[in-house]
Amino acid sequence: MTGARGLEAAIQAKQLAPETPLVWWSDDENFALIAYQLRIPVFLSIDCSDQELYEAMEPIRKRRYGNANCAMQL
Repeated sequence: MTGARGLEAAIQAKQLAPETPLVWWSDDENFALIAYQLRIPVFLSIDCSDQELYEAMEPIRKRRYGNANCAMQL
């Protein structure tokens, strides 16, 4: 989503599920302050590297699947 649609989607997502982690990925750095105000922990520039995106999402993956390790070992 771009522009206002992306902004509205982020606002609604945080209102509906405030504990859900989001990564804001945008070509407009003016949205960084809004992301901060919405308590979105990561704001990335659209031209970030694959490594930067991977590292930004790693805490989310660990949070979501951290307790699944025992099931994955079966």
